[in-house]
Amino acid sequence: MAPITRRNARVSGIPLHGPLPPATRLAVAPAPLPTSIGGLPIAAPIVAQKARRDNAATRLARSWRFRLESRGIVRLKSYNTCYQNSVQQAFMHQPPFLEWILTHNSHAREAERRFGGQRFSNGRVRRAVKSQYRKRNGKKNEDGEEKDDLGPILNPCKRNGKGCFACEMKGLAIRYWDKANPPQNPIQFANEVKRLAMLTWGRPDFPNRGQADANAFYDFCIDQMRACAPLTAAAAQAWRDECSALYDILYSCTYTCTVCNTSRRPHGSPYDGGTNLHINVEDNSGQAVPDIPAALDRYFHGDDVQVYCNTCNSTTRNRDTKELFIAPIILRLNVLIFTSWDEECEGMTKSDHATPSIPELLDLRRYQVDQSQPLRYRLSSVIAHVGQTTNSGHYVSATRGPLINMRLDDDHRRQISPAQLMGNPHAGRYACYELTYIRG
Repeated sequence: MAPITRRNARVSGIPLHGPLPPATRLAVAPAPLPTSIGGLPIAAPIVAQKARRDNAATRLARSWRFRLESRGIVRLKSYNTCYQNSVQQAFMHQPPFLEWILTHNSHAREAERRFGGQRFSNGRVRRAVKSQYRKRNGKKNEDGEEKDDLGPILNPCKRNGKGCFACEMKGLAIRYWDKANPPQNPIQFANEVKRLAMLTWGRPDFPNRGQADANAFYDFCIDQMRACAPLTAAAAQAWRDECSALYDILYSCTYTCTVCNTSRRPHGSPYDGGTNLHINVEDNSGQAVPDIPAALDRYFHGDDVQVYCNTCNSTTRNRDTKELFIAPIILRLNVLIFTSWDEECEGMTKSDHATPSIPELLDLRRYQVDQSQPLRYRLSSVIAHVGQTTNSGHYVSATRGPLINMRLDDDHRRQISPAQLMGNPHAGRYACYELTYIRG
């Protein structure tokens, strides 16, 4: 592992100004794979899945490699695409995601030099360049000058770029962080932004011109990019493993009977928890939770369910306890500020308890199966909403960039302080709806 320099300094814990600390490793070797939980064996495919994901995670850098400012994204007139813009802003501020998406349908040399004017640090790109493509291949272009061989295509697009969500998202990333374009210039509603919007048209969850749920669109984006795996089996498996390492959650669930105190795992081996955690803004008594850690504590340790207990031979109240078996690099928290359905508006309406305080750092070690391993996250972005329902009102995003924090409201941008990034309500009136944290 190369020593830390200003170019690859980790944002979390390392200042962007002043002297850098001594060189340290940016990746930690995976912990030994557990083969049982609570004395019960874990199915071999689940253990193998964790091994592949741990290996994939080492290929994705988690630090910014450039010092550029965030930019706005223009919303087309008469189109309510602020929910899409806010989610795209969240993706653009996730260095591990950017590392991954740029390997889609990219030449090895091209991937190194296009993105932000910096070298591309994914291990597969480095190995391809080092082994075959460091020297010019001696071919001539039309002007008789030597030209670079761009190298092999990594993760070739199976759709030839037509209607490919990953191709468009990669193009947006390159356009967004183009150092030749001043950050004051927003991304226009054209090219990749327009084509991404068009890929949602005709879907019932995303009306062509209407407002929609930002959390649902976040899920949709991840699913669409995961489906853009290359055709060859090995490359497709590596693509899906890296996507899983970025976002997927796998956890174990234990029911403990409050009558006889018997515990059991209803689902056997750890099971798929999706790509985000849906956390309540109210406790079991209906009172507001004070902050996000309290909401997480309820999620992992606080819910009660009515299920059949074999020991009691009847349906009893059980405490539902969850433990993370595989934690993602990028943790999404969907704050359930919308709690009831409104028939007239045909959307979920907002809770009165919609503003728990938001921490910059989260330590989830105690919610893991293996609590000996660190599990810390730092806030990357916030998607906030004003209005009464998911399909009305307006969405904005607040992001932690390579240099400064920004509030991004479509094509408008404004520098904000760390306290404002974590503020809830955001900007005095927006309730924070979707939080994204990146593992340190």
